[in-house]
Amino acid sequence: MVDRLRIGLRRLRRVLADEPDTINSRFLQQFDEFNEFIGRRQSSPESVQPDSSLTPEQVLHASYQTLRNSLAADLLEQVKQASPAFFDHGVGVTTEATHELKRIDADYFLEE
Repeated sequence: MVDRLRIGLRRLRRVLADEPDTINSRFLQQFDEFNEFIGRRQSSPESVQPDSSLTPEQVLHASYQTLRNSLAADLLEQVKQASPAFFDHGVGVTTEATHELKRIDADYFLEE
């Protein structure tokens, strides 16, 4: 997911460098990814008929969980492909951040 974002940002910069007058559906049809997205959206029964038994909050929560799980899977894949030294460094940073957050929490509650 992170790599796709990087690639997308590079492409966006190139498109914006051409200074298009407008960016609308017609303009976006020149990109295969947009056409695939539109095709998936039109063929997806979920997007046509949302589940009316869910509240907006439940839909938002489910979407958040899907995005979070996708990001976690992508991050895990990146870490698996990295060197052991990178992994060790990440563990160290995470441990330090956890200790710092605990200290901040303790300071906050002691002030009250």
